[in-house]
Amino acid sequence: MNTNNDEITINHSEIETKWQAQWKENKVFEPKINDKPKYFGNVAYPYANSVMHIGHGRTYSIADIYLRYQRVLGKNVLQPLGFHISGTPVLAVSDGIKRKDKKTLTQVRNAISDYVTSEKESNDLIETFKDPANIAKFFSGTIEGSLDSIGIGIDWSRQFTTGEPMYNKFIEWQFSKLKEAGLLVQGKYPILYSAQDENAVGEDDIKDGDIDKVSVSNMVGIKFAVCGEENTFVLCATLRPDALFCAQNLWIKSSMEIAKLKVGTEFWYVAKDAINKVKYQFDDVSHVSDLDGTYFLDKFVIAPMVDKKIPCYNAEFCDSKHGTGLVYSSPADSPHDYLNLFEIKFPGKSLSEFTDSEPLNLTPITETFDKKKQKISYQFDIPAYDILMKNKIYNTENNSENLERVKQELYKEAHFGSKMINSGEFDGLVLKKNIAGDKVRDVLFDKNLAVNFYETSRRATTRGDDNVIVANLQGQWFLKYSDRAVKDKALELLEQSNYFPANLKASQAGYIEWANMRPCARKRGLGTQIPYDRDWIVEPLSDSTIYQMLYLVSGLINEYKIDTEKLSFEVFDYLYFGTGVASKLDIDQEFLTKAREQVVYWNNVDFRYVGMSHMSNHLNFLIYHYSLIFPKSMWPKTFVAGNLMMRDGQKISKSKGNGTPLFRMKKQYGSDLYRLYIGVNSNCDVEMDFKEEEIVNLSKKFDRWTDLISQSLECEKKDFNSYSDIDKWLISKFYKSVELYFEHFENFKIREAYVEVLYEVLNNINYHSRRAGEKATINVLRFIAEDYLILMTPIVPHICEELYCKIKSNKNDSVTIEDSSEHFDKSKSFISLKAYETCGKDFISQEILDKEEIVFDLIKKVSANIERTENVKIVIITQAKSDKFELFDLIKSTLETDGKNPKVIFGKIAKKLPQYVKFAKKFVPKCLGAGISFYLSKEDEKKLLMENLEFFKSEFGCDVVISEDDSEKASPREFEITLE
Repeated sequence: MNTNNDEITINHSEIETKWQAQWKENKVFEPKINDKPKYFGNVAYPYANSVMHIGHGRTYSIADIYLRYQRVLGKNVLQPLGFHISGTPVLAVSDGIKRKDKKTLTQVRNAISDYVTSEKESNDLIETFKDPANIAKFFSGTIEGSLDSIGIGIDWSRQFTTGEPMYNKFIEWQFSKLKEAGLLVQGKYPILYSAQDENAVGEDDIKDGDIDKVSVSNMVGIKFAVCGEENTFVLCATLRPDALFCAQNLWIKSSMEIAKLKVGTEFWYVAKDAINKVKYQFDDVSHVSDLDGTYFLDKFVIAPMVDKKIPCYNAEFCDSKHGTGLVYSSPADSPHDYLNLFEIKFPGKSLSEFTDSEPLNLTPITETFDKKKQKISYQFDIPAYDILMKNKIYNTENNSENLERVKQELYKEAHFGSKMINSGEFDGLVLKKNIAGDKVRDVLFDKNLAVNFYETSRRATTRGDDNVIVANLQGQWFLKYSDRAVKDKALELLEQSNYFPANLKASQAGYIEWANMRPCARKRGLGTQIPYDRDWIVEPLSDSTIYQMLYLVSGLINEYKIDTEKLSFEVFDYLYFGTGVASKLDIDQEFLTKAREQVVYWNNVDFRYVGMSHMSNHLNFLIYHYSLIFPKSMWPKTFVAGNLMMRDGQKISKSKGNGTPLFRMKKQYGSDLYRLYIGVNSNCDVEMDFKEEEIVNLSKKFDRWTDLISQSLECEKKDFNSYSDIDKWLISKFYKSVELYFEHFENFKIREAYVEVLYEVLNNINYHSRRAGEKATINVLRFIAEDYLILMTPIVPHICEELYCKIKSNKNDSVTIEDSSEHFDKSKSFISLKAYETCGKDFISQEILDKEEIVFDLIKKVSANIERTENVKIVIITQAKSDKFELFDLIKSTLETDGKNPKVIFGKIAKKLPQYVKFAKKFVPKCLGAGISFYLSKEDEKKLLMENLEFFKSEFGCDVVISEDDSEKASPREFEITLE
């Protein structure tokens, strides 16, 4: 990087490589137990099935900045990280390679392209990926390298994968505790499922499942008896069983493949695509035959409840993959149904021809009221007809968007204020909160006219490209979050915690309330077997909740080469709770002692960072499990939910090709600049948009800062009292910014913290340079340089290490790795471990700040006037009259002696300075809040103006005159400005 001073050239990539090597060599981020306050923080471990991209980097950078800030506070910080391989994501890649799936092979080749040098090497590596363990091993290595490349301070000595035996033992112990707490149960409950894999699936198994959630939607499968076929039904799935009272026909696509199934003693017709849904939701299902939709075109069915014979019509809009693929028509409230049925009954006609009558001759089944409880009038009492006519939608052709729009309008009206009519025992029931629908459903169930039918909330596929369905299988293992006592425990933990952003804490409480029965195991995938049923494997979101506590002992398990079979439940009980007798445990006693010391010292998670998309699952389950397994003293203290990153307004994804690998940031921009951009662009609760031009613009500011600090280190640090007032002003402004820096960090406002100490301080530096000259600015920066570097270390650690090394060496250039490694003491030699200890208040002169503010405000006022005036040659500055200063003195002294009593103040003014009574009526109320603003005596104010006369001339670009006259318009520090 070329700087403003041609003699100084900084190679950031070289510096970053150097310090990353130094950190690793000196184990800077492998903390030992000491007498400092501890701080244990971490981020959710990544899936080891691909390389990290720049979006992932945002998450880990923000957390690292905050954890490095904790070191600035003097804490002993632990930030470990492992790798997630549980479930099917890693397995899906391996299976895709075995199947020679082109899409999988292309994605894998792209992912490894930066790490192989030839096609043969690529092919050989991919061949090894047929073993899932090799995928995890390779990509965990790339992830470690990527995070190291941007300076993330991780203790890698504690790393593990979720497939390792020690992890399996830990999860078995965890599930034993959940079973003791009554959370682990076995039963039958609807779950998301892959028929291809014969496995329950969760968010991590579903494509985009973490950012576009999939849930179970409860529908009602209504049985329409087929005329002429005994005990045979068309099964139609619906969310609106209450609409049955206006059923006019069934819609069946003539080209659709239909299956006839035997379910118990009944026969059901459903779309062939719905076979698996029925098979996995109902018992005793067999496939009888296949046919196509034309079979039904001359058929009639009996609508249950209303016992009405209705026809079957062809409809091209039927979707074989939604519900059962077969639907019934209820046109009174449905614009789609109304217009399609109209076109069948009146071929070639337009609805516009029927203004005097409602052509379908329907009976209304609802009446609707507005917010004022006034009945809404519909033409012929048929809402669908009314809204179609009002919107001039007379046929279906080219009207799909319009039909969807009016459907939503009508549904919104109906949901808010509709109630049932012409529906027998259900008359008067409201549609709101599905009250009418639930009542109709229950009666249908009682009469065996309908069944529960489950559908996914959106169409979804697994990572192996199988359709996700809902299954209802016996013997599934669940975590039962529905008990009130369990929820209250989790809510107690949440209430005691800090949560950023604070406004999402209520949402998290809502997720806790919402949690019910969570399927926690499946028959396929990588992970830990349930200790009570080895046929089942714990699913990946249930095995990734309290694992942070394993970091506390994982390094020692490896160091002592502990046989994982000896990691019994009793050993974990002793390690985490101190229960039992250590000497009776069949395990290395020295290991046991040291591991227990680690747990006692680090004790609990102080900081946990997760993505917002995982609030409803991962973080939810984490809170539940900690609250049930650990004592309150070991509960996590702080949760942070971070948002995602876009790139140029688009979601980062493999398909768009905008997910630049994270490790490239070091070469492309520099790791420090990337981190700085992440930190100052936006706070973690905002969805960040990564833009090339923004980071390039930021580099100029970063260069300026680096150059200034680097040059300042060539100067001698002087005693504070030896600096001039304008120098002390810059020092005072800096330590004022430092106060705000700490205030912002305590509220997890990283952006504001660095806007303050970078942008604001640079603005003040630039102002000082104009006031005193660049040389003087660089000189005074030496006084604050070390503190400045400490505060900037969390966000730009590499350059701060380099510049701090320059301070420590007392040379004119940075020491080399070879020079420094001989002398380095971790606790003293790395600024990454150095605490901020300066009492900034000792170097803040409020009087100097106030005086300079007078100058600054004057410049701002004059500059604004000059901008509005052409050809300004002279600026005349005129002070207030002497008695105006007397007025201010009087108000100030009265406030000090008599308090904020306007009656007393006005009384004194009327007596001593009656000429200012009118002025005081407007001015005094402003002083009753924060008091009267700082001002100087007239003589000192004049002196201040004269001292800065040349500066004013330079700023304004014209002659400046300090008038000898007085102005009635002016006040202390508020000058009259005349431009000529």
